[in-house]
Amino acid sequence: MRTVGLLVALLAALPAAALDNPWISVVYFYWYQWDYDKHMGNWIGGVYNTPLMGYYDSSRLDDNIRELLCASEWGVTHHFMDFWGHGWLDEKGRPREQCLYDAAQAVREKGYDIWMSIYQDGEDYQMDYFERNADDGRQVDWLNRNFAPHPLNPRIGNRPLQLVYIRNGSPKQTVTDEIFREWLQEKYATIEKLNARWAATYRDWTDVRWNPQARGMARADAILCQYDLWARSFAGYLRKAEAKTGQPAFIPSFDIAYQPYFNWGYSLQTKTFVGPHSYAGIFGQPHDQDAERFIQAAVAKWYGTVFFDTYKNFYHDWEIRIPGTCFPPEPYHFDRFWTIVLAHYAEALLHLSWNEWWEGSNLEPCMEYGKTYCEKNLLYATVMKACFDSIRRAQKSGQVAVLLNDWQWLASGNNSGDIYGTIQSLRAASVDFKLLPDDFVTDEHLRGVKLVIAPGAGVGFGQNAKGEAITDVLWRWVNSSPDKRLIVAALPGPSDKLPADCGANLREKLGLRDQPPPRGTAEPASMNALVDIGESGDEAFLISGFSGAEDWGRLNREAFGARDEKHTVRWLPGTGDQTQILLPVAPATDHILTFAGDVAWPNKMEVLVNDRSCGEVELTPG
Repeated sequence: MRTVGLLVALLAALPAAALDNPWISVVYFYWYQWDYDKHMGNWIGGVYNTPLMGYYDSSRLDDNIRELLCASEWGVTHHFMDFWGHGWLDEKGRPREQCLYDAAQAVREKGYDIWMSIYQDGEDYQMDYFERNADDGRQVDWLNRNFAPHPLNPRIGNRPLQLVYIRNGSPKQTVTDEIFREWLQEKYATIEKLNARWAATYRDWTDVRWNPQARGMARADAILCQYDLWARSFAGYLRKAEAKTGQPAFIPSFDIAYQPYFNWGYSLQTKTFVGPHSYAGIFGQPHDQDAERFIQAAVAKWYGTVFFDTYKNFYHDWEIRIPGTCFPPEPYHFDRFWTIVLAHYAEALLHLSWNEWWEGSNLEPCMEYGKTYCEKNLLYATVMKACFDSIRRAQKSGQVAVLLNDWQWLASGNNSGDIYGTIQSLRAASVDFKLLPDDFVTDEHLRGVKLVIAPGAGVGFGQNAKGEAITDVLWRWVNSSPDKRLIVAALPGPSDKLPADCGANLREKLGLRDQPPPRGTAEPASMNALVDIGESGDEAFLISGFSGAEDWGRLNREAFGARDEKHTVRWLPGTGDQTQILLPVAPATDHILTFAGDVAWPNKMEVLVNDRSCGEVELTPG
């Protein structure tokens, strides 16, 4: 029996140069003060790890020079100071940030490759209307005025780069229905053209709503509209900030982890802002999110920016957050993190801290763990520097090309395994391939390629940076020479309601046919599927609008029977007013959807299948 996916809802770039040198980065903490006469520190509640060379005073120039020199000796190149905007002063009464820049400059003058910038840990970064960060009195404005021109700031496109912690939040959705309609009218001009592109039947513009939970072109336009709004707002920040100072302003890398942001794809976030990072990295195995991190490293190279991969040795946080949180110092975790970063061909990486003794996340040598991890760091950092030329070229060269196909996330294909599986299989077979983001699927970048693998992910393909349909580029390329080979998978069928240039025309050109039999011409398929939300592995069918798994409660006993064991549950919807689930269905068959769960308060639920309403259900508590 053939199965397909059913979506159920319960309410341009031009190639740029890569980095010149690897960024072996750490977060640097500078709030510690030590009274050398009293042998007493200013921290509350003590600290968990003891620096091997003893505690030191972050307000003293000599102490910071010593620490930064130590880090440089062990292979660290980039420091991002943990900035709160609290007005900390150095021993001379100046902003302590100036002391750190001066210390880094002193180490640079000794011949070390050292850089210093800002990690904004406080809560004063505006995440919706970015131009407000350039207002008088904002922390970003103060940083731009005082430190953006410093020559030790690492730069992307001549602008200094800072990191912004998740405590500030992450880019917020700001599109309204009215804004979206204006944006669409500018793009399509008439409702008839919009209907043709969306395969819709709107009577007029007032029927159209911004819905990034939709599918196909309607979802893609909703996402593109939001990124366009963010890009304009961010450009407004740069204009305002740089008009004030006459100097390039800080640009941010946001702490948004490694998956596609909002499940909206990889490229848009990187080319609108800067490649992402994750302050704490991952707390699971060193290979967690392996494919995602490999992709992020490749996308950053194509757009000439930077992605910070994770490396860490241990982490202890027994007081500040969840009691007992611990990433133990297992013997080979640090080695595995480093080798996996090298296997991603990442150009930059970030360690939670050089010297955060309180949370026990330090790379700095300490009494508890000695200098073991610094010795390992120097070894791998030396390897990375020695082979950096090949790291820079990787993912952008080779006779095999793989399409990233961000259209899968833009169009809500919900079949990312098609893409991840292709990438991981080729890596496992040691195939040298270039990973092409959609913008770069052009004649130029396919020149010299003999094999193209194009995972269609069930939705086909979008457009490149020139606005060309990728299917047209592929068709032109495969017919350019008899030795060209094109492998495609999971393209949409002719009946799928997607724009014609997304894959269906390529399917027809290649002679592919995949239509279910007309109703009545075949025996109805028999299929039963039980989906247990809350059970391990449920993310395979959960798309959006659900909370984290919890196991503190018991499910309704009448519905599920009297059991004594705990039951893992999720809140639906966890955010917004919709939960989206992908369920298996049988072609040419009627289906019955049955559901059971606990209801907290009286409500009404509307069931939609592929964005079309199928009815409403009254929900009563119990």
